[in-house]
Amino acid sequence: MKLFIITFLMFIGFKNSYGQKLLVDYSQMSKEEQLVTKLELRTLEWSRLHQLDSLAFILPDDYVGIFSSTGDKKYSKKDALSFSNDFVLRSYEVFNVVANSIKPDVIVVTYHMIQDGENGDGAKWPKKISSTATYVKRYGKWFVKFYTEAIMEN
Repeated sequence: MKLFIITFLMFIGFKNSYGQKLLVDYSQMSKEEQLVTKLELRTLEWSRLHQLDSLAFILPDDYVGIFSSTGDKKYSKKDALSFSNDFVLRSYEVFNVVANSIKPDVIVVTYHMIQDGENGDGAKWPKKISSTATYVKRYGKWFVKFYTEAIMEN
């Protein structure tokens, strides 16, 4: 019975401290995959709350981001931080989260997200996207090296 309860708790969705819904099953992930997944999910809150110092800390100088909300434009670290300061992300729901260790110093996190957001100019974001973040470990610290998202059917 105890094992059932623990397993059940790993599969249920929960809301983070800001009320965003996260559906994550950490039971099949290694400790490093769990750490990187939690870090990736934190970036959503940092972005939503415009906490650029926290976001800048995990983006290396050679970061590349491609966002469906901007017509798949390629962003550098500087561009991404500027873009993150201008948009509005009101809410999001994350599900189908998977983390894969490619090498000991590379982990890829993929997930689907339903979001309510818009660019600084008021252009609405796609409601449902699929995201991929590639993390690299440098000097004992994890950095998000590459991020991309694709629009899913709404």
